[in-house]
Amino acid sequence: MLAIGADGNVAAANIAIQAKDVAITEARESSSSSMTTKQSSSGITLALSSPIITAAQTVQGMAQAASQTKDVRMQALAAAGAGLNVYNNVDDIKTAAN
Repeated sequence: MLAIGADGNVAAANIAIQAKDVAITEARESSSSSMTTKQSSSGITLALSSPIITAAQTVQGMAQAASQTKDVRMQALAAAGAGLNVYNNVDDIKTAAN
């Protein structure tokens, strides 16, 4: 038996061949692989917005900020900010209420 590795080294010595026709062919190793990845997503996002809800959230946020400080000026500033927000959105709030 004669074995020739991929690097061309012969694994036998003193080989004598007698034949009418000798064919030396290459050996091949082949492999293939494939990977398929599929991803899909779907959904619906529903967001409701209303000037009344927005104003209420702002007033709540300002009240929470005021409750977390002992500084009277900061509490007054939070109250003024909440009042200003309601004042600036009065027309939108009236329209939404109707």
